[in-house]
Amino acid sequence: MTAAPAPNRLTRERLRRLINTARNRPAAEATQIESADFDWTRPHHFRPDHLAALGLFGRKTVDKITDTFATLCQGPFTVTVEPVEQYYASALAANVQTQQQNDYFLVLNTPDEKHSGFVGFTMDTAARLVAMMLREAEYVEVPERRLSTLEESILMDVTAAVTDSFMDVMQRFGGSRLIKDKGFVKGAWPLNFEGFNELTRLRYYVQYPQGSLDITYTLLSPVLEPAAGFEARNRKPSTPEELHDKIMRSVNKVPIVVTARLCSAAIELDDVISLRPGDVLVLPRKTTQPMDIVLNEKKTFSAFPATFCGKYAAVIAPPEAE
Repeated sequence: MTAAPAPNRLTRERLRRLINTARNRPAAEATQIESADFDWTRPHHFRPDHLAALGLFGRKTVDKITDTFATLCQGPFTVTVEPVEQYYASALAANVQTQQQNDYFLVLNTPDEKHSGFVGFTMDTAARLVAMMLREAEYVEVPERRLSTLEESILMDVTAAVTDSFMDVMQRFGGSRLIKDKGFVKGAWPLNFEGFNELTRLRYYVQYPQGSLDITYTLLSPVLEPAAGFEARNRKPSTPEELHDKIMRSVNKVPIVVTARLCSAAIELDDVISLRPGDVLVLPRKTTQPMDIVLNEKKTFSAFPATFCGKYAAVIAPPEAE
């Protein structure tokens, strides 16, 4: 006669072993969530692919500007451009008022006389440009220097030539040619707008035997859209129906985690301790009943388990099968 199995009791010793086993089990690795810092103080008019296209545009303008300097002045010259930077007009205006009181700015306009940006440089750069045009053998830095009317006229000539080179490249990229103002703005914010207008700046550095200088082009971001690879803007405003469809297309592409839950069951801790490989756990759901499809921790559909191409699958069940 086979002896009856001993009752499976949860003794102090078994509980201790269970706790030790749980302690020795390696902890699951924490999921590392990768996220990039987002600067809310600057606009993000251009995506990374647009910025890459603007990098190509900047390199093309470098070649053209280098040729212009070689034609106007004694060289050799090495021109480089920094990666483009995006700013709100209010931030740049505040910087001009506090740190650029001696700088020179030349406003650039659209054909209908709307401000679109400006070219700017420091007093030191302005004086160096004039010295280069006058073929001065050595540049002498003078504190608190002021340019004469003749020197400002010379400065306008070289600025216009360099800016024309910049515009030539921008037109080749599909942009519009901007019109230069007739005079400089000195030490004041040159544009007739501030606030949250989005501006993009390209800064050029020019190295030559007597020293170095830098010139910046600051333009409304939409002006540079053709150079950044934007498609031509549709001047016709979108209808409410078109906007609705566009929003819904974006929403429909949002990924959602779907969980197929076969069944839930409550069993005693004593039974959990006794589970071994090969044991059968009977669940309180018939094989003719569908399993649950859970979205956002809420049962949304019912489905029958199946296979498809060697993978688990779920066949959505009709409502009456639930």
